[in-house]
Amino acid sequence: MPPKIDGNLSDWPFVSAEIDDIKFRIGHDDQHLYVAYEVRGQGPFRNTGTQWDRLFKTGASVDLQIALDPAAPEDRQAPVAGDQRLLLTLMGDEPAAVLYQSTVPGTPADKVWRAVSPVAEVSFDRVTRLAGVRLAHARMFEDRGYLVEAAIPLKALGLVIRPNLRLKFDWGILASGRDGNEVLRRIYWSNQATTVVADAPSEARLHPNLWGHLRFHADPATSQTDPTAKKGKDKGFDDLLNDLK
Repeated sequence: MPPKIDGNLSDWPFVSAEIDDIKFRIGHDDQHLYVAYEVRGQGPFRNTGTQWDRLFKTGASVDLQIALDPAAPEDRQAPVAGDQRLLLTLMGDEPAAVLYQSTVPGTPADKVWRAVSPVAEVSFDRVTRLAGVRLAHARMFEDRGYLVEAAIPLKALGLVIRPNLRLKFDWGILASGRDGNEVLRRIYWSNQATTVVADAPSEARLHPNLWGHLRFHADPATSQTDPTAKKGKDKGFDDLLNDLK
């Protein structure tokens, strides 16, 4: 049975990966990718931004980055078609899911999304606020942490799952202060080049060469598989998440 999207993680049988006090869970069925973030000590899940395509600059968010093309060069320095980022956050009190797709062939120049600063520039061919994502969140740990849970339609991502499909992948969070109007830290599972928090193009840019890997096995992870994360130098995973480099 897939998990209920209710901000309660009791129906998740495993933790897929951890970064200190941040735990991540992921699974899938034939229609959805399911993710859950359990975050301690990184401020509240609050975002006061009013511009939906720039919520990555204005408060707390959780993040999913995935490459859809398993044949793309692993060490590519720039994103290619299929490399994308899904930002899950709040806009006021309303859930927001924003998909950033770097390369979409045939995109007219006047439709390209750009972030420009005095020192950098980045573009995405398509930036979309997704309507079909179900998201729930809850405060926890005496208001010093939060849970975020989401069901993401595979069609919305363009993701077609087959057994043993191995894709480049990363997940992380954007930590905010108490008022939810800034980003203080960017923390990711694989990509460690995340110290910049004062330049929008640098914060938006994708670095697929720094991502780890995700492998889908024959049985959906929402059945009774049990991926377990290893920390430190031992970075192997037995099931859904694996091969972090």
